Amino acid sequence: MNRTLRETILWIGAGLGTLCLAWTAAMLAFGLTPLVFTSGSMSPAIEAGDLAFATTVPADELAEGDVVSVIDDRGVRITHRVTGIDPQDDGGAVLQLQGDANASPDEQAYNVDEVERVSFSVPKAGYVINAVNSPFGMFVIGLLVATILVIAFRRDGGGGPDASAEDDSDDAAPDDRGLVPDHGVGHRVRRVVGVGAGAGALLVASGLGLQPTMAAFGDSPTIVSGALGAASVQAPATFTCTNVGGSGASVNLTFPHQDARYDYVVTIVNDQTGATVANRGGTITGAGTVGAAQTVNVARNFTPWGLFDAGAVQYTARVSSRLKSSTTWTSSDVTLKLYETRGLFEFSYRTYCGTA
Repeated sequence: MNRTLRETILWIGAGLGTLCLAWTAAMLAFGLTPLVFTSGSMSPAIEAGDLAFATTVPADELAEGDVVSVIDDRGVRITHRVTGIDPQDDGGAVLQLQGDANASPDEQAYNVDEVERVSFSVPKAGYVINAVNSPFGMFVIGLLVATILVIAFRRDGGGGPDASAEDDSDDAAPDDRGLVPDHGVGHRVRRVVGVGAGAGALLVASGLGLQPTMAAFGDSPTIVSGALGAASVQAPATFTCTNVGGSGASVNLTFPHQDARYDYVVTIVNDQTGATVANRGGTITGAGTVGAAQTVNVARNFTPWGLFDAGAVQYTARVSSRLKSSTTWTSSDVTLKLYETRGLFEFSYRTYCGTA
């Protein structure tokens, strides 16, 4: 390998290593946390794939409109805008957050003493950083460092003109005073710089301190990260049953409206047969503000009966949340018990809350 190519590769390694070391020094000096956005909930201010930088500040320094990064109850990092602050006596605060592209605030309120507040962002830089930190990116960096090591410590062999030229320059004969010219010192220094900085590039790139961040719900992640599966539909917080009057003619099933984006599915299942009762419940359109009561009246006589049937039949009522925009996004079920009774020679069942 000729000297020019060798020097070029060594200097490339030195440059990459220096950039990585400078990155780390800047993060430490200014207390910055890099955040790669994996969803578009903060668009248009911060798009998916953007790289943001945040600094840690105490809760009492926050103001509405700040963009902050917190960890939710699921351990997922969320970066949204502050829409409400409830100061606490201990110096902390309870924050209400909302993504700029989201129709409603986050369901969770965040009790914090300090948070990471976004200072600025670089459009699309997150794609580059994620590529460097990917397994393939780390492989390429490792390959580059290995190449630099081979070149730096390779002994030139053979009698080729390039080898002779290098050997002559590095191993020149003593001059008349018995001193050895120092022609090879600069080259050896560049070897050390290239190797050290190239290795630094590998070590630093493997620990850049990047934090993937996303929305609490519903955004379309465009960068693969461990947070992609974090979105979920929340089940109704409560589910209650009330007998209507005392005749057993019907019951009211009630649950709160969880989110403006939700509708609800109510079903009634026969505990003995596992069959779903027809013409009772169904899809309920979410209405009113978040927290408003949603009530479904379930009339009696949903048990098939014969003339001489008597006794009690147990049922389970179920309710789940569902996105208005997608019938496949549903929550887990919340359940309660119902039963119907009929005496011998009576002409209808009576429906009640609870168990028979």
